[in-house]
Amino acid sequence: FLLGFGSCVHIGQSTSFTNSANILASEGYDVFVGDDCMFAENVNVTNSDGHPIYDKNGGRLNEGGDIIIGNHVWIGRNSDVLKNTILDSGCIIGSRSVVTKNVPFASIAVGAPAEVKKTDVIFSKETTVRHKSISYDHLKAYTPEKLNGHEKEFLSYIKNFFHKESTASSL
Repeated sequence: FLLGFGSCVHIGQSTSFTNSANILASEGYDVFVGDDCMFAENVNVTNSDGHPIYDKNGGRLNEGGDIIIGNHVWIGRNSDVLKNTILDSGCIIGSRSVVTKNVPFASIAVGAPAEVKKTDVIFSKETTVRHKSISYDHLKAYTPEKLNGHEKEFLSYIKNFFHKESTASSL
């Protein structure tokens, strides 16, 4: 973390980081990360370019800005989240993406710059390495419209689903 004077970084409960993440908050702007987010390795979140750039008249060209990351957001490895962006709850950022604009609720954004490729998606924090594939039919009660504001209920459902599955497979 690199924190400049007058700036704040907030990390919500149950947010996880795989290996390293770099978070920079400066110029009096903040970085807010909601609850239950996942940061893969080598994610950079920076609300400033680090050095000012001026035009020939002395006007600042690259002012910093706040970054807001909602609840239950997954950011893929080697991705960058840049100033003046909002990642709404439930969104997924693909690996090696560069986020330069807002990403809407329950959507997938990928690329450099990141573009929304799919909407109305949901994800589980359970890893596919340890568990069988989960079908969308098991999750259909939690469409994005119903998920908003009910993330804890959704997570409870996912945990119960996998607990039942692992108990059944061990019998």
